[in-house]
Amino acid sequence: MHFKVVVLLLLFAVTGSFGQPVFDVMSLQYQHIPSSNFLSNQNDGKSDINYFQSQLNIPWKWNRKNTLVVNPQYETRNVTYKSTVEPSSSTALHLQAFSLMLSNQYVLNDTNQQLLFAAGIRHYASTELNASENTMTPAFAAMYAKRESTTFAWKLGGYYSKEMFGNFWLPLLGFDWKVSDRFWCWGILPRYAVFDYTITPNWHSCIMYKGVTDTYRLPDEDWF
Repeated sequence: MHFKVVVLLLLFAVTGSFGQPVFDVMSLQYQHIPSSNFLSNQNDGKSDINYFQSQLNIPWKWNRKNTLVVNPQYETRNVTYKSTVEPSSSTALHLQAFSLMLSNQYVLNDTNQQLLFAAGIRHYASTELNASENTMTPAFAAMYAKRESTTFAWKLGGYYSKEMFGNFWLPLLGFDWKVSDRFWCWGILPRYAVFDYTITPNWHSCIMYKGVTDTYRLPDEDWF
């Protein structure tokens, strides 16, 4: 059985905020998706997926109006497919991705307004990628942000990347809302949103929404 799928993620969300209370300098994430239907025909088989991601966010305020964030990332996915037709057989796919993103936040003369720009590149390595295939994915994003009050700001922009299947465009809508002295929420949709509650100045609890913004490259004859 031939198993071929290349998963491409939304490269990044533009960073920068008027006042969110916390900033992730380093993060680690692990997900395990137990045996589940993976194919269009649910009787064909099931798959197990293990996902790991690590990233750093390194900010540098290089002058009064500009703040640069350097964001290296590493992620890996392991997919094991098991056929119900041939229970003794299984196929494994291992995908790694290395990324480097740079984003810059520029404060306009009116300090209630900002421009945010980001650019990055992602390199893929997989057990199912041929050497002749393009494994470098460049991406760009830009946003305009405006503070409407001391407690609320909004952002509007777009994202573009050159995926293996062609051009990929995505509109972005961001917000930063201080609901109370202890409760904040911020995010860039459809990528993510964070709801943060301050227990003490050094301890926070939060709920995070992470959108499914994966794109897939499928051969014409594929049955996925």
